[in-house]
Amino acid sequence: MDQVESILLLIHGYTGDENSMWIFGREAPANALIVSPRAPYPSSLGGYSWVDEKKPLISQQIFSQYVEAATTLKTTLDQYFSQNDIQNPPIAIVGFSQGAAMAYTLSILYPQWVKKVAALAGFIPEGCDAYITPGLMDNIEYFIAHGENDQTVTIEKAVAAYTYLNTAGAKIKYCTDQSEHKLGASCFRGLGAFLKS
Repeated sequence: MDQVESILLLIHGYTGDENSMWIFGREAPANALIVSPRAPYPSSLGGYSWVDEKKPLISQQIFSQYVEAATTLKTTLDQYFSQNDIQNPPIAIVGFSQGAAMAYTLSILYPQWVKKVAALAGFIPEGCDAYITPGLMDNIEYFIAHGENDQTVTIEKAVAAYTYLNTAGAKIKYCTDQSEHKLGASCFRGLGAFLKS
C-alpha cells in the first residue's frame, strides 16, 4: 500500500450503500485512502440504513440510535488501520443525509479521531447536546451544506447543527444552494476546497 497521508471516509445516506458516495471521492486530497462502508441494517426500501428501521420512526433521529453503529464502524476502521500499518492519519468524513448524522455522531463521540466533517443535506441527531461540552470540537473543522428547497431534511436542521457546533467551539463553513435534497453546484465546489485545504 502506498503511503497514506489522510483518510476520506464516505458515509452514505438512508437506502444507500458502499457505492453511493464515490462521486465525492473525486474531491479527496492526494495520497488519501478513501473508505466507503455500507450501513449495517437492510432498508425495506432497498439499500441500507445506519439505524434499525424496526424502531419507531421518531427514534431514528435520536443520537443514541447512532451510537452503536458509530462505535462499531470506528472499531472496524481502527483494526483495519492497525493491520495495514496506517498510524494516526487525519480523518475527514463526508456524510450525506442520514450519513451526515453518522458523521456528526462520530465527531462528537471521538473528537480526537476526526479532523474534518462535511455534512451534506443532513441533520445532527437530537439529544446530542448531552454529549457536547464547550471546547469539545476546538480541533474539528465542519462544512455544512444544504439545499434551501430541501423538503426531505429541511434547512432548519442545518441551522440547528450549526448552533450546536458553534457552542462547542467548532470551526464551521456553511453553504447553501437553491437545491432540493442533494448537493448543489456551488456547495460541491466548496466541498472540494474544504477537503483540500
